[in-house]
Amino acid sequence: MSKTPLFKDFENHHRLMFPEPIRRITSGQGGEVLLILGRDRTALLDCGMAYCWEELLEKLETTLNGRSLDYILLTHTHYDHVGALPYIRDRYPQAMVLASEYAQKVLQKESARKVIGELGEEAARTYLGTEMKVRTDGLVVNQVVGENDEIDLGDTIIQVLETPGHTTCSLSYYILPEKILLASESTGILIEPELVHTAILKSYRDSLASGEKMKNLQANTIILPHYGVLPSHYNERYWELFFQTTYEKRDYIQKLYVDGLSKDEIIGKYIEKYWDDVREQEQPKAAFVLNAKSIIDVILKEI
Repeated sequence: MSKTPLFKDFENHHRLMFPEPIRRITSGQGGEVLLILGRDRTALLDCGMAYCWEELLEKLETTLNGRSLDYILLTHTHYDHVGALPYIRDRYPQAMVLASEYAQKVLQKESARKVIGELGEEAARTYLGTEMKVRTDGLVVNQVVGENDEIDLGDTIIQVLETPGHTTCSLSYYILPEKILLASESTGILIEPELVHTAILKSYRDSLASGEKMKNLQANTIILPHYGVLPSHYNERYWELFFQTTYEKRDYIQKLYVDGLSKDEIIGKYIEKYWDDVREQEQPKAAFVLNAKSIIDVILKEI
């Protein structure tokens, strides 16, 4: 695996220095996990991948320091965001798992759990170099939440925002009164200053609408999935880049189609343009290829 870091920071800024009341407890590679420590209650944002569940639980227990875990908030149902959920629920059975109604339906499907398990096992081979049987029995949503629902942690309120595009079930979360936006992947991932990656797997139009909604919040702090914290002076520029990148990727795929390439040829060109070995630090190639097929399907369908 490449030693070149995938994510690059801004000058005089540290993307992994999270503001209060957030603690980063990410373990392994490829799946971010954040713990929000309210005065009265606590909430975990996503669960990361299954292969590193033991390290994650150690960090979670240490950071909670004797406190209970009250909520687990899911941004969406992809394997790198829910993989360790069964293991966390074993340790903290009282924690309520909150996600969208569609996420609840997805995790009830045997076919979806099968894909989550298979991709989790591929991640174990990629990052650990070993075989692992990934559990999917505990992939459960206890409580459905939707637009403008609120999770009360005492001194902190977490507002739920529906932001589909990356997936139908994608949610973002807005921490008040601090105005911290925990964005979903529907509105992109920053790789380095001036380079945004988008993975619109379900709806191009929904993703653009989600971007407009997030931009209009005018959050004080934006935390992007996989990347971390944006410097506040870059907030407005980020949204410009998100829309620019979204349009450019659409136009690139559309041109390949107009030029007469088959779907398989378009997929090959897409992988050639957007994949490199450095990306494997965050995503096994098998998952990238699966996403590429969905991205191309969505854009060709909607345009």
